[in-house]
Amino acid sequence: MVDIPKTMKAWVVTRAGKPQDVLELKNNWPTPPPPRTGEIMVRVSYAALNPGEVKIMGMALPFKVNTVAGMDFVGEVVQVGPSTPKSPSDVLVGMIVGGTIPLMSMWRGAGALSEYLVVPVDSVVEKPKGLKESVAAGLLGIAGQTNAVIIRAANLREGNKVLVNGASGGVGSISVQLLRGMGMHVTAVCSAKNEAFVRRQGAEEVCSL
Repeated sequence: MVDIPKTMKAWVVTRAGKPQDVLELKNNWPTPPPPRTGEIMVRVSYAALNPGEVKIMGMALPFKVNTVAGMDFVGEVVQVGPSTPKSPSDVLVGMIVGGTIPLMSMWRGAGALSEYLVVPVDSVVEKPKGLKESVAAGLLGIAGQTNAVIIRAANLREGNKVLVNGASGGVGSISVQLLRGMGMHVTAVCSAKNEAFVRRQGAEEVCSL
């Protein structure tokens, strides 16, 4: 049985603005209550600021005052709620998982920039064995999830030749980096003004419009 402290460290949004200006580290933030049925508690190892929440954080009313920020996380399951349904892909204590917290849940205070968080069991997946936790936390945004689906659905492998359309955009630029990192030959399509940027991401050939 893991001993869960009553308080924890957490990064809290204090006002509207840039993350480096408005996030404040609290050393005695209340730890979430134990998970209920269908929920798990995760001890967070790594968390990432989602680009969307960074933009919202700068608006006049970004979040409820004094709420924990962070949507994407990786960590160890330390508690599973009672009577949580079993499935072939059971989430078990000790498992390393990753997930994304819904924006509204974070707005209510349940952000990932904390030592512990409680989330629905069906909102996480087990981290692949060969992927570092620090890397996995940065792949849980829209671009990372989209590319994961594409790579799996197309059964892409090292040595494949791939064309990335819109290669200078938020998803496309990540696609170029991931595919090159997997050993593929990448041809990118983008506007002429973004050709140098796309080449820096790893594209070997560029069709500029």
